[in-house]
Amino acid sequence: MNNPEDMPVDIDEMIAWLLALRQRTGMSWSAIEKDSGIPAATLSAFCNGTYQGRLDNISRRLFQYRQKRSSQDNRAREVMAAGPFVETPTAQILLFLLEQAHAGGMTVAATGPGTGKTRSAEHYQQSMGETVFLATMEKSTKTVSAMIAEVMRAMRITSKSGWTQQRSAQVIDHVKGRRALLIVDEANHLDLDSMEQLRSWYDKAGLGIALWGNEELNMRLLGQAGTNRHAYRRLNGRIDNRLIQDTPTAEDVAAFCDAIDMIEAPIRDMLTEVALSPINGGFHEVRKVLNAARLNALGLEQSLGEDHVARAIANRVIRIERRAA
Repeated sequence: MNNPEDMPVDIDEMIAWLLALRQRTGMSWSAIEKDSGIPAATLSAFCNGTYQGRLDNISRRLFQYRQKRSSQDNRAREVMAAGPFVETPTAQILLFLLEQAHAGGMTVAATGPGTGKTRSAEHYQQSMGETVFLATMEKSTKTVSAMIAEVMRAMRITSKSGWTQQRSAQVIDHVKGRRALLIVDEANHLDLDSMEQLRSWYDKAGLGIALWGNEELNMRLLGQAGTNRHAYRRLNGRIDNRLIQDTPTAEDVAAFCDAIDMIEAPIRDMLTEVALSPINGGFHEVRKVLNAARLNALGLEQSLGEDHVARAIANRVIRIERRAA
């Protein structure tokens, strides 16, 4: 950080930076005013050469604003970076299920949030290339037509027709004989007809299917929840293997801490307790805690320590329940 009062500030450089900021971000003068505290009319006049005040004063204020944005951007990159994929013990099981499905099978992962399903699916797709397709479902894609549209988007197939049967045939033509894998993330959002469509692709085209979801998905497949239980049980008969797991394991957290060079035992213990919480745990919460702790340490210009993590956990208001030994 430099104090603009102690050094000359180039006016032309500040004008060029401000114009480049607008072009890069699409921010309006009003938006920059809110972010910088400098009136929009002043900023506009400064850049087009019609400002009647002292240009050096505005340049110094813009220099401060540039440093503020640079600092925030750097911190955001450091803190929010997801980091590389970590092959935890649970991730190894998930990757095995994907390999099994890729060989022409059908597998299921029914786990709680923050156990690594999506990261494992993305890693497998990136590793295996063009015969692995990842389609993420949501409430709006639960029907057959919407599900097929999402799968076609993941497969980069251009629809020739709006008819469900013809678009399904396009999917079959695209994957038949290719030993392909379709990973259906958030599959718990799909209805029975959509599940039956996936089964049809599995039967007719030899398309490997990996159903990624939560405990609700598994209970429906086992015929233990919802309607159409017998139909779901027929679908369940196609499944080769499955993983059912609520939270990461202590070994998962240890592998994660090793990957980020977190060697301090007290911090590892706290992160393990967060991750294994059945109420609001998982690696999503671990990352949020670490992000908050790192921001706190950066603000105090200190190295990340036990106190920062403890404070971050307290501020997150996480309810952590210890399980019986």
